[in-house]
Amino acid sequence: SIAHELTTPLAIIAMQANNLTKNNITNTINLNSIQQNIIHAIERSHYFISSVLMNLKDINAESKIEEINISICVSNAIESFPFDIDQK
Repeated sequence: SIAHELTTPLAIIAMQANNLTKNNITNTINLNSIQQNIIHAIERSHYFISSVLMNLKDINAESKIEEINISICVSNAIESFPFDIDQK
């Protein structure tokens, strides 16, 4: 789902940032690993968001807007609305 695809990378970034603040990282290998995990999560999010935006552009390009007469819509709504309490 979209929520999962967006929240998972954020959770990874938060967890790795937490590792940086909680642990006294002196090992360069561990620091590089955390950095790579954060970069990968950011790239994953960026790719997913870009894909969603591209799909939305495709959907919007295919959508057709139809002109309507608002007076007719209001008249139809008024005719079908029960104004009398006994009609409800």
